Amino acid sequence: MKNHILKIQPLKYVLLFFLAVTLIIIPVVGAEGVEVSIQDLSVATGSSMILPVSLQNAEELSEANLEISYDPSVLKFTRIELGGISQNGIIEATETTPGTIIINVADTSGISQDGELMKLLFSVTGAEETTSPISITSKGFQNLDKNDVPTMTNGGKITVTSAGLKAPMAGYIPVIALFFTIGIFILKGKN
Repeated sequence: MKNHILKIQPLKYVLLFFLAVTLIIIPVVGAEGVEVSIQDLSVATGSSMILPVSLQNAEELSEANLEISYDPSVLKFTRIELGGISQNGIIEATETTPGTIIINVADTSGISQDGELMKLLFSVTGAEETTSPISITSKGFQNLDKNDVPTMTNGGKITVTSAGLKAPMAGYIPVIALFFTIGIFILKGKN
């Protein structure tokens, strides 16, 4: 019986050791850092569009440097604006070649919230049914202490639709037709 207990105790210590190591390693491996993303959008040919760039998991982010690439036969970059989560920031963008924009954001207060980091404005020049992948590449993010911040990026895709009614307006056509028909019946009933 005594030998049996001695065999279980070392196994118990080995299991506790692996549990402790797992609890230490998992938070470090699971830390994703800052996430920068763009959603897929559908836009009408010939229109202007705003492409929001979202930021998540930021903590005292003071500097963000990005490269954004797109298809210049589908989109034409017109300007950039700082998003609402930056309290004391500046932004600059340089289109190095058609289809590639280098962006630098600096905020002396540090960004510590999720939301819209910036807005890219484009003219939609592509034909109906064309698409432009939008890729984001991190060129370095830093916090207020000037430490590098790990960054994950998620690009998106822009799909060009016809220049007619945009999808949300198209949903109102049956309702408008119904009210028009009811109006005709009401007017006929008064005569």
